Amino acid sequence: MTERFSTVYSLPQCLYAYGAPVLIAGGDLFRDTVTGMTLAQFSIRNLSEKPILSAVISVTPLDAGLRPIGEAVERTYSNLNVQYGQSFGKVPAVTFAEPYAVAMTASVIRVVFENGSEWTTLGTSFEPLPEPETLEAHLNDDELVRQYRLTYGKNAKVFPIKRDDLWCCTCGEWNRTDVCHACRNSKEELLAFDLFKLADATGVRLARERADADRDAADRARYLDRVNARAKKTRLRIILALSFIVLLIAGHFIATRVVIPNRAYVEAVSLYEAGQYKEAIALLRPLGDFRQSYAYLKGCRDKLYGCKTIAAGDLHTFAIKTDGTVLVTPYYGLPDYDYGQGDVTDWTDLVEISAGWAHTVGLKKNGRVVATGNNEYGQCDVSKWSRIVSVRACYSYTMGLRSDGTVVVTDDSEPSEWKDIVAIDGSYFAFGLRSNGTVITERYDGFKAATEWTRVTAIAAGLHHFVALRWDGTVLAVHDKYDDQNDFGQSDVSGWTDIIAVAAGDYHTVGLKSDGTVVAVGDNEYGQCDVSDWTDIVAIFAGAVHTVGLRSDGTVETAGFHRTGQRDTFDWTDIRMPNE
Repeated sequence: MTERFSTVYSLPQCLYAYGAPVLIAGGDLFRDTVTGMTLAQFSIRNLSEKPILSAVISVTPLDAGLRPIGEAVERTYSNLNVQYGQSFGKVPAVTFAEPYAVAMTASVIRVVFENGSEWTTLGTSFEPLPEPETLEAHLNDDELVRQYRLTYGKNAKVFPIKRDDLWCCTCGEWNRTDVCHACRNSKEELLAFDLFKLADATGVRLARERADADRDAADRARYLDRVNARAKKTRLRIILALSFIVLLIAGHFIATRVVIPNRAYVEAVSLYEAGQYKEAIALLRPLGDFRQSYAYLKGCRDKLYGCKTIAAGDLHTFAIKTDGTVLVTPYYGLPDYDYGQGDVTDWTDLVEISAGWAHTVGLKKNGRVVATGNNEYGQCDVSKWSRIVSVRACYSYTMGLRSDGTVVVTDDSEPSEWKDIVAIDGSYFAFGLRSNGTVITERYDGFKAATEWTRVTAIAAGLHHFVALRWDGTVLAVHDKYDDQNDFGQSDVSGWTDIIAVAAGDYHTVGLKSDGTVVAVGDNEYGQCDVSDWTDIVAIFAGAVHTVGLRSDGTVETAGFHRTGQRDTFDWTDIRMPNE
């Protein structure tokens, strides 16, 4: 059912009448929130080896006191060809004239088979079948459960039982025939279960596994003895040869790994302190982890490309001018989506701006924060924050990075494990970049792979994916493993090189190359990835379904969705540039 229909009541699982050729596996009562009508759908399973051509179900609507409302409603399912083990009953839905039904009873009263024979219920009601025990509850031993599944299949989950003329297989399916229609296990074998035989088989298996482990350990010990014996014979000869080689290598190592890198490092630090960041990057990138090369490399990139003076939200685009005031695109959308997130024209002294789905946040020169827009979850309650050096407007909350490397969130939480943070970003989920180049995320392991990355210099969070820029100009991406949200290929960035900045929208990813050109992957329904002809770009920003680029002359490029006016930036000039 769609969101238009709400579930009012669900039948107990597996209703059955003795001798019936069908089982009511489930049923739900829904209310149409538009018309107020109630209707029902069922899952009716064929327990007969004869194909079913049609069937009639009788459904009685009940009130809150479980008393019948009006007469029972009969529904015929025709033109069927339902084989043994298959189900029907979803369509057509059973509708009721009584709008106040909150429960129901159901019975199948007639079934017609392919061979022309019929079955009728003769007044017998359908009652719930007993719920079988789980294997864990019945056997109460992990090794016995494992042995049971080795014997009867990996899908075994309950202990088989017999009820009337049916039996429940270990896979959880009810059957009438001697072989389960779902997993093909034999009724005779399952119901003849012998706990002592299972325990004996478990003991034999465990003994065999222990013997295999002991044999493997003994084989490994003998192998190591042989290896050590051979190594002992050649060790002296190797030591003599290596001694000579070491003398040669040591001289080369000192020159290439100490003297030359140290000279380049000292020169790069001088360039950094002089504000010559591009020249410093050229010297720092080949040095890898030498001394503090990584930290200086990140600092250079932050100075050059860490511009946060433009924000691309869902419905607006914002920009900070050189005088600290704010530009915002006009809003042409529906009033229901205007929460005042564009009311920023009176903001002054801003150094950074960030836009969420329906709220906007600005960072002032004095480390204080301002916010406007939707405040349903308190995402605009930032007036008491201080000592803030960076802000992010996420989906329903706001993050602030303090000058001491800690993080504050509008839900009053201060993640105690988030220390030494140098960058933040988030959408549904929050991410932080530590000063050592590793990533931390909130208590959610859908993005656990990102916490194993190293040498990261910048991060960007999309709706269900996360992107990181590494020190060498390559890009890493991961999408939520529980939702597998990479349908548009927004995480396909493994081939990118020479990247200096990244941005992430809902379902697209954007990268800025060192030559001022831009690359993008992911959803392009509105042209948000049409950026291949952009040049002279110094910073990039990604909204939900649009993309913004800042040129070196202070003007703006845009691509993507424009229905609410978020691309009306053609006359923007004098935008604050990186490193201003």
